[in-house]
Amino acid sequence: MASQLIDLYEAALPLDEMAEGMGDVFHTKRFTLEYRCLETILSELKSYPNQGTRLLIAALNSPVTRSRNMACHVVKGWMKKLGLPLSEISTQVYSAIKRISKIEINKSTSVSMENIIEGNFD
Repeated sequence: MASQLIDLYEAALPLDEMAEGMGDVFHTKRFTLEYRCLETILSELKSYPNQGTRLLIAALNSPVTRSRNMACHVVKGWMKKLGLPLSEISTQVYSAIKRISKIEINKSTSVSMENIIEGNFD
């Protein structure tokens, strides 16, 4: 059932458009409802390692800081559940976090991304 829901969210949400680039905002005027939907599914993805990568990458590329933080929380959940660094779980998500961490403008989110890159999930 989880895979079907993830597929549904990935098909229904305009993920490419939502991945507007870096920002430090609480919400955007565009895609307000869509970001709420994204955050709903993100809150559950940590229990499903390596599923919903399109959702995670869209969240990581979002101008909404909360979405990026939630994506980091999901990744840390995967790492904790599997006992592996992200680089061994999903090279695609790992590469995205490495790239985004270099331009992340929110200090707390930047620290979270650096911890993920280093293999720390606490």
